[in-house]
Amino acid sequence: MNEELIAELEAGQTIREQPFRSNKPIVGPLVAWFRTVWNGISTRWYVLPLLQQQNRFNHAVTQATQALLERLDELDQRVIASDRDATQWARTFAEDEYRLRQLEKQIARESDDLAQRLSRLEEMLAAMGLERRGESD
Repeated sequence: MNEELIAELEAGQTIREQPFRSNKPIVGPLVAWFRTVWNGISTRWYVLPLLQQQNRFNHAVTQATQALLERLDELDQRVIASDRDATQWARTFAEDEYRLRQLEKQIARESDDLAQRLSRLEEMLAAMGLERRGESD
């Protein structure tokens, strides 16, 4: 789409003098010739600098628009890349969070298992008449 816009701007950026024409038979060429001569005498020296100024402006606008569109494309690519990076970071974070939850569950299970084993050992020691060190002090 940007290429089409630039092509359209470039196609219309230069304003040219249009020759006078007339479709009237016999008199038409004479009318066109008179208008051309009269334009050359009366307005060309005034209008031609205005056309040149407008053409320079149009050219500058076309170049500025092209530069802005190129910059916009570049920024679009950077946004896409940033979005891709953010998505990857979010995925990595979710995976790490899942692994952390699994480790927390495993630690809780192992902690419960150790507590049960300690309790059984204490019961065995108590049954044997031995007390835990430091409890009798």
